[in-house]
Amino acid sequence: MSSSTIENFLQSGDNETQTIMRQLRTLIFETDPKLDEAIKWGRLTFTRHCNWREWICALETCEQGVRLLFHQGVSLNDPLGLLQGSDRFIRYIEISRSTQMDFPALARLLSQAINR
Repeated sequence: MSSSTIENFLQSGDNETQTIMRQLRTLIFETDPKLDEAIKWGRLTFTRHCNWREWICALETCEQGVRLLFHQGVSLNDPLGLLQGSDRFIRYIEISRSTQMDFPALARLLSQAINR
C-alpha cells in the first residue's frame, strides 16, 4: 500500500482524531515493527506477511474518535474490561477525544493479539 494512501487515511477526521490515530499506529509498530499495513475494509489494517485473511488489528474513525479493533479479540485476556463488542470474533476499544489512553494496557492487548 502506498504511503500516500495511508497518510491520506491518517489525515481524515479532526486534529484530535488524527492525533489519536497516529499515536495508536506508533504503538502498534512499537509492539511489532514487522507488521504490514494497508487500507482494507475502510480501515487501517495490520497483519503479518500480507495475510489479510488473518489480520491482527485495525484502526477506524468513529463519531467519538477512533476504534482499535482486534480480529480475534474474543480470545484476548482483558482483565481491565477495555474490550467492547458482541461480534463472534471481533472486539474493539473505542477511544474518544476526551479519553486518556492507557498505553501499557493497550500494548498488552496488542502483544497478545500479535503473538496468538
